[in-house]
Amino acid sequence: MTYDGVLEPLGASQVVPLAEGLSQRGFRIDVLSFEKAIDLNNDRRRENLTRRFKSSGITWRSLRYHRRPTLPATLLDTALGACEITRWARGRQGLNIVHLRGYVAGLMGLLSRGMHRSTLVFDTRSFMVDERIQCGMWKEGSAVARAARAVERKLVSTADAVVVVSQAGARRLTSLAGGVEPARIRVTPPFVDLDRFHLVKDQLALKAELGLPPSPVVVHAGALSTWYLSEYTFHVGIDFAKRSGGSFLVLTHETELARSLNARFGAKAIVRSVEHVDMPRWLGACDAGLAVVRPDPAKQGSMPVKLGEYLACGLAAAATGCVGDVKEHLDGSPVALAFDPNSESAECIAARLLVAADRLDRRPIARELAQRCYSLESGLRTYACLYHELGLAANPRVHGTEKAM
Repeated sequence: MTYDGVLEPLGASQVVPLAEGLSQRGFRIDVLSFEKAIDLNNDRRRENLTRRFKSSGITWRSLRYHRRPTLPATLLDTALGACEITRWARGRQGLNIVHLRGYVAGLMGLLSRGMHRSTLVFDTRSFMVDERIQCGMWKEGSAVARAARAVERKLVSTADAVVVVSQAGARRLTSLAGGVEPARIRVTPPFVDLDRFHLVKDQLALKAELGLPPSPVVVHAGALSTWYLSEYTFHVGIDFAKRSGGSFLVLTHETELARSLNARFGAKAIVRSVEHVDMPRWLGACDAGLAVVRPDPAKQGSMPVKLGEYLACGLAAAATGCVGDVKEHLDGSPVALAFDPNSESAECIAARLLVAADRLDRRPIARELAQRCYSLESGLRTYACLYHELGLAANPRVHGTEKAM
């Protein structure tokens, strides 16, 4: 169950391949997601994903995401989600595991638990309360922050298993509910489908096909706002392009913000909005990638999805080191650098990143790092083992009657 839409980039990269991979391992998977109207109205994408799920034996139910007013809309969605879990549990003779991705989905699971006897897996993905307080969305001690903390403590203390994306996040759990037994914690970083994100055979030909120049390209992929230091990112991109004689590419759905920054800094960046299905091709044409996240303490419990995608496609990468386990993963790599944007200038990072991108052996080294730290197969093994430990059996030959949602 995910409050992120599976038609959105994050859901497409993290939820869809997880559901498919677990289904291929013999688990019966039902997916419930909340989708934005703009995505539901895209008939081609919706129908393609429906066929994709159906071919994997996955049942997909989507509810419409309500945006405003923020709090009443979220409460409405929470109530609808809790009712849907209950309806599915009754209609399918019980759900063995309810796998809750994120805090809002977690609250839906808590509200519905009295109506079924399913095992709960709380997949935090990040520490939402910490994040919203530190970015100024909520005030510490406010009514909404206190209520969210209460939900967080309840989820962490009562879920049968808690999944986090970093070892740093696992350590943070010890202060959320008076301690969490290590046996209930699993760590799995954001994963990358290495079959989709891979090294291209002829990068120059791909650059020409996409209308990119043959010179080095540094890319920022994904959101620019909220947790990302957009101005710093642009400064690094500008300096990299200047030093290399290459280009700065921005792949984002936040095109208005990107174009505003482009004009403001005279960056001459190439701005494109692409579907996630096309992201491997665009990244395959690039030479270096940026993941400049705000270095807030709250981000210890998260990891940038784009980092693994960059490395899988053979890019040199630069990422904020205090985010999740980034520093631990990248330390010692000649093609990936973890840094502190508070103490290192954009020019310094651009120069270091260019050295990494210029290495003749850069692509296989980056690929090996992605395979070691961010592979989808590793994530699937973690989740499959967890499901088995929680009593969910899999039938490798057919889709059986055991269910995970």
